[in-house]
Amino acid sequence: MPDPNPYRYNYFSHKKKKNLTITGIMILILALTAILFIIRNDRQNKVEPNVNMEKEKKSSTPAKTPSAKQIESNQNLSFDYQEKDNDLPIKQNELTGAEPQNKRNMIIKRAQPEEWVSDVDREREKGVMLFEDVIRQCLQTRESINQLQSEYNSTCLGTTYDAFGNVIDLSSTAKCQHLRTTINSLKIEIEKNLELAQYNARKSGVYPGQIREILSKYGFDDH
Repeated sequence: MPDPNPYRYNYFSHKKKKNLTITGIMILILALTAILFIIRNDRQNKVEPNVNMEKEKKSSTPAKTPSAKQIESNQNLSFDYQEKDNDLPIKQNELTGAEPQNKRNMIIKRAQPEEWVSDVDREREKGVMLFEDVIRQCLQTRESINQLQSEYNSTCLGTTYDAFGNVIDLSSTAKCQHLRTTINSLKIEIEKNLELAQYNARKSGVYPGQIREILSKYGFDDH
C-alpha cells in the first residue's frame, strides 16, 4: 500500500530535526542568560542604594553626646588647677580630650556646694530690707513736710491789715493753723517710725553699723 504522505520523511529529515533542536537550545540559553542578567542588575540596583544609605547615615551621624548624668558630673567639676612641686604622671584630660599644656600635675577640684545660710542670717537680711523700706517711707514723709513748710513760710509769716486798719497775724488764720498742725503731726509720725524701725531692726539681729549706714544713706544721721 503506497504511503499517503510520501514527503513526510523528507520534510522531517534527521538533519532538519538536529538543526531545529540546536536552534531551540540556543534560543533557550540566550533567554535564560538574558533573564539572569536582568535579575542580577535588579539585585545590584537594590543593594547599591542600601549601601549608599548606610554610608550617608554613617557620615551624617552626629558625634556621641554625653548623657545627662555625665553632664551633671562635669558641671560639678571646677577646673581649678593647682601646680604641685612633685612631678607626677600627666593624665590626658578625660573631659575635653585635650592634652594639658602644663607639664606639671593638675588637680580637678570639685566645686564647693552652695554656702549654707543659717536662720539667723536670713532673719537679719529680712530685717535689713524691712528697715530700709521704712526709712524710705520716712524720706517721702520728710519731703512732704518740707513742701508744707515752704507753703507755710510763704503764706503764714508776717502781718496784714483788715479793712479797718487792724493788724492781722497771718499765722492765726485757719489755713495757716491747719498747715502748722499737719506739719507737727507729720514730724511726730516720722520720729515714731524711725524709733520703731530701729527697734525692730535690732530685734531682727541687724548690726548697728548696718543701721547707721542706712540712716546716713537717706539723710537721717542725727537719729
